Amino acid sequence: MPLTNPIHATLLRQLRRHTGIDSPARLEAALAASLQIAQAAGAPEDARRLLESMGALLDRVSASYEQFERDLALRSRSLEVSSAELFESNTALRGALIRRDQAIQSLRQILAESHGETPVTDEAPDDLSLLSASVHRLMAQLREERRELQQHKFAVDQHAIVSITDVTGRILYTNDQFCKVSGYSEEELLGQNHRVLKSGIHPPAFYEEMWSTLSAGQVWRGQICNRNKSGNLYWEEGTLVPLLGPDGQPDRYMAIRIEISAMKMLEAQLSEQLHFSETLFEAIPLPAYLKSRSGRYIRMNKAFEEFMGINRQSWLGKTIQDLLPNDAEFNAARDEAVFSGLENQQSYTTSLTISGQGTRQVLYHKVGISQGPGPVSALLGVITDVTPIRRAEEEMRTAMEAAKRANDAKSTFLANMSHEIRTPMNGIIGMTDLALDAELDPDQREHLEAVKSSAQSLLTIINDILDFSKIEAGHLELEFIACNLQETLAAPLKVLAHKAHEKGLDLIFDPDPGLPETVSSDPVRLRQILTNLLGNAIKFTEQGRVTLQAQVATQKDGGECLHIVVIDTGIGIPADRLPGIFEAFSQADSSVTRRFGGTGLGLTISRELAERMGGRLWAESAPGQGSTFHLVLPLARASRLIAAGTTAPPRAAPGRSLEILLAEDHPVNQTVAMSLLKRMGHQITLANNGEEAVNAVVERLPGTFDVILMDMQMPVLDGLEATRKLRRMGYEGPIIAMTANAMAEDRTRCLEAGMNDYLSKPINAEELASKLAAISDGQAAAPATPAIQAPGQSGERFDYAQALTEVDEDVIDAILEALLENLPKDLAALRQAAAAADGPQIHRRAHSLRGVLATVGARPGAELAGELEQATRHAIPDDIQRRLAALEEEVHQLLEALAALHPEA
Repeated sequence: MPLTNPIHATLLRQLRRHTGIDSPARLEAALAASLQIAQAAGAPEDARRLLESMGALLDRVSASYEQFERDLALRSRSLEVSSAELFESNTALRGALIRRDQAIQSLRQILAESHGETPVTDEAPDDLSLLSASVHRLMAQLREERRELQQHKFAVDQHAIVSITDVTGRILYTNDQFCKVSGYSEEELLGQNHRVLKSGIHPPAFYEEMWSTLSAGQVWRGQICNRNKSGNLYWEEGTLVPLLGPDGQPDRYMAIRIEISAMKMLEAQLSEQLHFSETLFEAIPLPAYLKSRSGRYIRMNKAFEEFMGINRQSWLGKTIQDLLPNDAEFNAARDEAVFSGLENQQSYTTSLTISGQGTRQVLYHKVGISQGPGPVSALLGVITDVTPIRRAEEEMRTAMEAAKRANDAKSTFLANMSHEIRTPMNGIIGMTDLALDAELDPDQREHLEAVKSSAQSLLTIINDILDFSKIEAGHLELEFIACNLQETLAAPLKVLAHKAHEKGLDLIFDPDPGLPETVSSDPVRLRQILTNLLGNAIKFTEQGRVTLQAQVATQKDGGECLHIVVIDTGIGIPADRLPGIFEAFSQADSSVTRRFGGTGLGLTISRELAERMGGRLWAESAPGQGSTFHLVLPLARASRLIAAGTTAPPRAAPGRSLEILLAEDHPVNQTVAMSLLKRMGHQITLANNGEEAVNAVVERLPGTFDVILMDMQMPVLDGLEATRKLRRMGYEGPIIAMTANAMAEDRTRCLEAGMNDYLSKPINAEELASKLAAISDGQAAAPATPAIQAPGQSGERFDYAQALTEVDEDVIDAILEALLENLPKDLAALRQAAAAADGPQIHRRAHSLRGVLATVGARPGAELAGELEQATRHAIPDDIQRRLAALEEEVHQLLEALAALHPEA
């Protein structure tokens, strides 16, 4: 096959080297000849085909060479261009590499300076990796620090007021807290000078000092007052920090502040309170001081300084051992009791020796001071100089003793006067009674009855004066027992009925049906009050009626009371005179004394008795409209068992004739007594004095008298000593005192001497007959137990257990549980009233307790309660406390005896 394209020179060179053919023509001829040979000689098919395609193959090879040459030319051109570009690139890369190395070196230096790391060397194979890791760590640390910084900023913003200004004070930055406190928005503050908040209360020197400190690059700290947008002042505590520029000089200032307005207000209040406390402490007129836990004086006021006569500066920091060695041991021990917590506060009286002043009696008041719930850290003491008080008390005690002596002298005088008056009165009344028993004509009887009436009126006056004297002396005694209320109220009406009848008056008794049958009261004193009230009503009423009403009423506290009313239709009392009718020796009109008679003591005594019984008495009246007197008394109901235990009504005649020894020195009284006794059918032996009485008993031995009637005041040997002598001799028979002495203490003296009973002169025939009848029937009282002395005095202890056996058993059973429950409460109430110095309450409680104790035969306790009741009138605290302590001891003894009767209590 012929060649279709010119053969490539390179291919031709290859053919020439291998075949020797050196031209395209020769190559074409050789190819044609080869083909002809193959076709003619019958060569194999493959050879023929190879020869036939050889021309085409060579064309393709030649074309390949041509293409290769074209490609090579193109590549050469590209290589030339690329070499130029590569040079340029290499040059740029070399510059970049240099800059990179410089940047790496700079970063390496920054890392080293930032973290103190060793710089990465050029020889390090992983230089870029190490640097990258370090940069990564640095970036992570920066992110963490930025996060923490944001948190710190948030925390500061929640609490602190932060701002940044330039050196001229122009605000560059504010936080939300700054805006909130100042009242300005951020837009209003930025660019403004900080002087916009200036309050104007600080002097210029204050700001000059602040800017001078900041300009010197130093931190300023302090408190400053600013003014907010509304014009209100507020205080800040701040720190101002200068921020230095590249030149080392401040170019900005940062302020971090907190608002302290509330604290400043509290400081002002505290300062005011401290000033007030200081002023108050200093102004206290009593010496006052403060001691530390170590016992050193740390504060004292002016009064202390003046009282001690010292310069207070010389005492500060010193102890009582340094300053008052004579009193140090005792007072230091008392101080320690406060510091140790054993006593939170103290009050005690002691002596204090002061230089130049001698010994003073002082009252210490001490209290411990602690910080919160901790231990006592300081002691506050106040001293009261009670030397003048003690001196006054001593003077008062001396005066009271003198008054008591004077009062005793008055009582003795009254007793003697009573004796001297009653002795002839006894004769007058007794002889008159004897004369009235004889046959008399009408005129004689009228004259004798007038004599008896006059004598009884005089006796009433004497009794009033004696009662008033006992009231003044505090010796008036009450005896609360169970009594029939209706009978007690009706008794004065029976006595006064004839007087009302003589004046043509209606005497009306109008009791309420609801009145209790039996009450606990003093029936004698109640009858005395009603007799005075009814007697006055009858005396001052010319016509009409006198009415006695009684009912049970309810008090404000819910308790019951007895309300008694005496109403008359008499002359009445002017309003201006009404308040004075209860005063001693006073009547509504002095002329009535001459017209109606009387001492003017009846209402005084009645009111006093009412108050002693725990009640009150008052009057309502108008001239010409009559008068109404109200008596209100506490109502203490008593059971029928108690009522059944009272003494039976006396009988007028004895059951048998008695052998009686009459010891009496006055002839008239001898005659009266002997006449009365003989009329009663008794046998009498007369003794003119106590010694004769003792001898008469001795002469009669081994026999004895049935009873001895013994006068108290007799010559040679008085009745009291005679009785003591008889008792010492072993005489056990009944001895009845018969005396003109009418004071309560006289009755006590008789019983203490060993007498069994007591009769007051003038002798009442019915009373005498009653006592003799009891002896005749074998019911004479045993000799009285010797007087029980107050605790602390010498004397035997009262046997309460024995005393309870002498009380009606049914009575004890009825009230035992109530006594065990209420007596401790009564004592507690008394102690509380005494602590409060409540005189009326003490009086009322003691009065009630006295009645209860008397009911169960607790004589010592009843007497002490009576003394306590009277002591409230003198208002002497020591005396009240002493008597209360003695009363408590007696009541506790009684409670022990009661508990023995009620083991399960």
